Amino acid sequence: MSRFQPQSTAPVPEKAILVGVDLGDSEWPVDESLAELGRLAQTDGAEVIMTVTQRLEKPSPRTLARRRSWPPCAATPRRTSSSSTTS
Repeated sequence: MSRFQPQSTAPVPEKAILVGVDLGDSEWPVDESLAELGRLAQTDGAEVIMTVTQRLEKPSPRTLARRRSWPPCAATPRRTSSSSTTS
């Protein structure tokens, strides 16, 4: 019986949460923009674990999602070991 447990040396993919804001005045729908961003993240080797959108009339510091202050973004990285948030 071996004293050592085998350990994988395969690279672990970076995990990303995509966050988008829909102001309603863009040429492209927010879901199409986030889909493209997701493809770019995957091309770079990241695994997209969540996509979140927020609809606003105008940007406001009180309503914009922030990684540490918005519950899904604050809690999810800890549960899933996410290593980056892309917005």
